Amino acid sequence: MTGINEFYRNTLNQKLKNPMSWGAVLPNNIVALNVWLEEIVNGKAYVHSDKPSLTIAGHVNPNWIERKKHLDLIKSGVPAVGVLITNGNKSNDDKWRIHGFDESSIFKLNQLECNNNGEWVMRIDLTNPIKIKKVQFDGKAAISTIAKRHTIAIETVQKAIGIGWKLIGMTEDVATLTYYGKLMSVDLGDGSYTTRKG
Repeated sequence: MTGINEFYRNTLNQKLKNPMSWGAVLPNNIVALNVWLEEIVNGKAYVHSDKPSLTIAGHVNPNWIERKKHLDLIKSGVPAVGVLITNGNKSNDDKWRIHGFDESSIFKLNQLECNNNGEWVMRIDLTNPIKIKKVQFDGKAAISTIAKRHTIAIETVQKAIGIGWKLIGMTEDVATLTYYGKLMSVDLGDGSYTTRKG
């Protein structure tokens, strides 16, 4: 079985922010969220809680912070899909681990809503899976998104493209470009950039 990190990198064409991330913004500007099969009730998948998830050391889990950003994107109109994962019927374990996931399909998520306990859910249609081969990066759509949302960073990206760099990826925080074996990461917040060997 393919690992979840490999699945995101090779099939969805987006490397996870860290190996334990709960999802990612795909190159075609769709939010992909890992959703537990065991947490789907009446056609609704649990996706987040207003109560922060804490690490063993008592710090706010960075994956919780990232998921909150993903929900903010969904609230602003960015479409979402679910990557269906399962804990292998080990729901009584203190810490769930991914024991399997659907490698051939993703599932449309919509109708984000919050209950009185601060738990966020989205409707998921398990009867209509979206068969996937590989998500292709849409550079034109990415540039359009950067131009609309990141007016400072778009200048850096356009200058780089003007001298031969090619835009190959984008998350909610960083645009990635390549040029003859080098990689450039452009911070979408302030337009600063760093380069490294690819």
